[in-house]
Amino acid sequence: MQLLLGFNLMEFIPTIMVYFILSILAIGVIYLLKKKSDKELKELEEKMDKNDKF
Repeated sequence: MQLLLGFNLMEFIPTIMVYFILSILAIGVIYLLKKKSDKELKELEEKMDKNDKF
C-alpha cells in the first residue's frame, strides 16, 4: 500500500491503531465522568430542594 507521498502506510497502521484505541478509551472515560457528575448534580439538587422545604 504505497501512497503518493512515498511513505509506507503499513508502517503507520500500528501507531494509528494505538492512538485510535486510546482516543476511544478517553472518550469513554469522559462520557462516564460526565454521566457520574450529572447524577451527583441531580442528587445535590434533590438535597437542596429537601432543605428548602424546612
